Amino acid sequence: MPRSWKRHSAEQIVAKLELVGELMRRGATVSEAATSAGITDATYFRWRKQYAGLRSSQLSYIKELEAELARLRKAISEYEGQ
Repeated sequence: MPRSWKRHSAEQIVAKLELVGELMRRGATVSEAATSAGITDATYFRWRKQYAGLRSSQLSYIKELEAELARLRKAISEYEGQ
């Protein structure tokens, strides 16, 4: 049976991680906080490992850098193709 995968944007992931962190600071367990955010414990730990310490403002900067990198790679491939 196929699973229905939910895709979250990086901003949504960081927001949910911040929500879970706030709930945990208020005394909730990891399981309770993750469930309140609509994710599983495993998802929380995987996201925390991948997005550790990032804030929303940093995500926009990273996206700008990735877009610039893609543009430069395209320019290099076009230059080499001539």
